[in-house]
Amino acid sequence: MTDVAIRTLDGSSKSIPQDLVAALRGKLRGSVALPGEDGYDAARSIWNAMVDRRPGLVARAASALPT
Repeated sequence: MTDVAIRTLDGSSKSIPQDLVAALRGKLRGSVALPGEDGYDAARSIWNAMVDRRPGLVARAASALPT
């Protein structure tokens, strides 16, 4: 697996190491989808079909953490 390349809000490029993505998947109650994976296109879709973005990673929380 390769690192996940992203562009930040200020326009600079960064990469997220795969071990951090794996750690997020292990801690998150929900799903993490990367481009090219099953479910990525559904996860990145929003209600406004005029907006078509391709984020470097989509995290979908299943629930909030208990307090």
